[in-house]
Amino acid sequence: MEMNALLLIALSACVTHAFNLEPRIPVVKRGLHGSYFGYSVAQHVEIENHPLSKLTSWMLIGAPLDQNRQPGTNRSGALWQCPLSTYTRDCTQVITDGRLMDDGLLYRPYEYDSNLESDDLVPPGNDEIKDNQWLGVTVRSQGIGGKVMVCAHRHIVKTADSQWGQGQCYILSQDLKYDDLKKPCSGKPTNKAHEQFGYCQAGTSGLLTVEDRVVIGTPGPHTWRGTLYLFTISDEFLTRDNTVYNAPMQDFSPVNKYSYLGMSVAVGNFFGKDLAYAAGAPRSNGTGQVVLFTRRDFKPDMDVALVLDGEQFASSYGYEITSADINGDKVTDLIVAAPFYFNKAEGGAVYIYTTLDLCRTVNDKCSPVKLVGHEESRFGFALTNLGDLNKDGYEDIAVGAPYEGKGTVYIYLGSKNGIIKTPSQENTRDIQTPIKFRLNYSLIQEEPVMPLEGAPLPDMKNYPILNQQEAARVFEAVFQKDCGNNDICESDLEVIAKLNLSASSVKPDFYELLLGEREEIVVEVNVANVGESAYEAQLFITHSQSLNYIASKSNDSVICNLYNATIVSCSIGNPFKKNKAVDIQVRFDPKGLEDNESQLGFIIFANSTSKEIKEKQPTVLQATVLKRAELSIKGSAKTQWAFYGGPVVGESAIKYLNEVGPKVSHIYEIFNEGPWKVSTVEVHISWPYEVANDKAHGKWLLYMEEMPTIQALGDGECTLPPGYVVNPLKLQDNVNFDDIDNIIQSSTPSTVLYNHTNHIRTTRDTEKVVNTRTIIDKDGHRHRVVAMNCKAGTAKCFDITCYIYNLQRKQEAIITVKARQLNKKFININFSYIHFNIVEHLIIFKEITDFRLWNSTLAETIAYPDLLDQQEAEPVPVWIYIVAAVAGMLLFILLTLILRKFGFFKRRRPDPTLSGNLEKHRDDNPENEALFKH
Repeated sequence: MEMNALLLIALSACVTHAFNLEPRIPVVKRGLHGSYFGYSVAQHVEIENHPLSKLTSWMLIGAPLDQNRQPGTNRSGALWQCPLSTYTRDCTQVITDGRLMDDGLLYRPYEYDSNLESDDLVPPGNDEIKDNQWLGVTVRSQGIGGKVMVCAHRHIVKTADSQWGQGQCYILSQDLKYDDLKKPCSGKPTNKAHEQFGYCQAGTSGLLTVEDRVVIGTPGPHTWRGTLYLFTISDEFLTRDNTVYNAPMQDFSPVNKYSYLGMSVAVGNFFGKDLAYAAGAPRSNGTGQVVLFTRRDFKPDMDVALVLDGEQFASSYGYEITSADINGDKVTDLIVAAPFYFNKAEGGAVYIYTTLDLCRTVNDKCSPVKLVGHEESRFGFALTNLGDLNKDGYEDIAVGAPYEGKGTVYIYLGSKNGIIKTPSQENTRDIQTPIKFRLNYSLIQEEPVMPLEGAPLPDMKNYPILNQQEAARVFEAVFQKDCGNNDICESDLEVIAKLNLSASSVKPDFYELLLGEREEIVVEVNVANVGESAYEAQLFITHSQSLNYIASKSNDSVICNLYNATIVSCSIGNPFKKNKAVDIQVRFDPKGLEDNESQLGFIIFANSTSKEIKEKQPTVLQATVLKRAELSIKGSAKTQWAFYGGPVVGESAIKYLNEVGPKVSHIYEIFNEGPWKVSTVEVHISWPYEVANDKAHGKWLLYMEEMPTIQALGDGECTLPPGYVVNPLKLQDNVNFDDIDNIIQSSTPSTVLYNHTNHIRTTRDTEKVVNTRTIIDKDGHRHRVVAMNCKAGTAKCFDITCYIYNLQRKQEAIITVKARQLNKKFININFSYIHFNIVEHLIIFKEITDFRLWNSTLAETIAYPDLLDQQEAEPVPVWIYIVAAVAGMLLFILLTLILRKFGFFKRRRPDPTLSGNLEKHRDDNPENEALFKH
């Protein structure tokens, strides 16, 4: 079976200048493959109950994904105790979970492949989940004859309806027997989940102190602000302090949300007297912070004594911390790692503070010693105090760099003057770095041979090692360069930066980016050197991963390239001379921004291999992301005119959709004018399906025959409220029926014929549920109209909800709702025509921060009575004709008599026989003259 191997010589150091460490003959132990065997390691010395007080050394190894002996668990993690021997598989699992039965437990230390479960242990209770609890994530020893702690920060407490990842730590006696269980968050409120104590993750870090206390790092409480807890573990039950101490929390916490305070912990007399407790918060303040606390007896809330800030944004300063007396002044020194620190050819940094007491009063004397590792090596990912390796009276430390080669451990020795720096790299191409010549002397000896498994460990006296601080002399040859008299280039790089965006009207010192309006974001940077020449000067711009680097432009020979996915580096000169300045424009494409990104940030700084006169904070540019979309909505009806009429039938008599009535198709067009896309648009359509009345169900109005459809590039879907379905009568199409929409183009009829008696009856019936109104058309004719409207309460309606996804700029989506108008239900309702009003409105989801829209529209269908189906007018009675005729004749006789009486019919005419007249006629008419001559 494939194993995980642990090499116990300072974790198998590949690069070391340490004293009294022999990397050629390591002690190797192996665990199960995939168990993370070796994730945490501690050295422990047990004092056996023997007249001679025999000491037994153990290696305690955590395997967080190993199979525990407790039954009913799966990959819950395990703690292993391994003797110092040449065997690789002689480790024994320490019983932590479950309990021993009266007859004890039989150990099988060499049978690694056997079933690890035992009937002698009790499975977990119903109130907890131990699968994947990561037992062994933290392993610590109090020292010779002291206690041991092992933690499972993913242990889950289960309730009836919830699961809380609170974590727990076991305290074991010096002979590795169960002693106590510490659950800092047990019983604390979880009503607000992560905003309280729902996800404490207690045991992410921890340690045991010389004053018989246990410190447990808990980064999860109160939205991952984090805290630490301090318990007593003294066996003196009558005199011990049972107060549970903790760092201030909630509004009194020294850090903000998501800071992860308690990710790492350390303890020591950092201020020269009483013990103080340090906790790392790698995400606090952007750079990371370390907070030091002091306590007062019987006061649960500890006091904040000092807050140390990280140097670089996102460097995770405080991810790991430890303590050691490096300079031998009897005052504990604090070592802080920032494994994600980066610089030119550097990756990871470790800061060593030897004067923390001065940090509280004189800040300029608080400068730490800084160690850096190779680029991308995560130098400082692990730290530990090695004690005094070379027996010179000064404690030494080890620094892990897991991504350098196959993993590297650096050993740094303490001295009277503090840490002795060993070079993190042997690269001498930098003109600032002198060429080093080393003079060495060494001992001639045989190479040690790795002993066979089971053989005794070799005697280290046979392999003496020279003190490397005395066995070598280093000489340096410096380059001639443009620097001061002290041959040290002291540069002073100043950075001024801005964005090509308008200033925010809401947030001071912020810009505003209106997505879709600008194709590019340009970072305009001016870098000036007001000090001595800066060698290998570079500009770094950290940006959001969703921004894409396009190109750069400069007034000088500046070359910019992607350093990684979020950093652009620009080489601005080698050397970048005194009093020189350069302008750089770096272009980014914002089209890849995620919908949930509400703001952007740029971190801009410059550095070089020269010594900076004064360390400067990076320039931070921030922009609020505005997503504006101007939406419009338009509704129309394909069948805008329809007739209603025909014989009145019940819905049980209708067998086919074609018998219901004319088709009515309502179309809604939603258009995004931009300038940005909308990920989700919610459309509500109020659909009138029944006539409103005082009964449970009214007459059908618009009978929906199929689900509404959406035509859009980004797809979409429509839903109906619970209890509503399309085609509730389950009618089918009649293929033998010629289904033609009844559409007319003429204007409103000017005459409506109806039976007066029937009109009175239907009016009385319909006024209970609908109100009519009278309108006058352009010809002066009056019409009674009823509007089937949801808002007016004349129709029963339900909301159709449609979701349109990813509506891009300058794109439209079309919603089509197809239905049938049940015209035969209206034949006994006497109106000139009927309006069907369907209203639609929009809701835009909140990722759009600025939007303009016409958020409602009206689609209308008008139904007219079918005049061919109206009843014919009744014939006029005969007596009406007779009376009319007699009345006419009487009127005629009366009128004649009146005219006669007034002489209307008498006329006076001249007598043609009078002589005067005859003469006149003769003179005027020749024919008459001839007549009289004969």
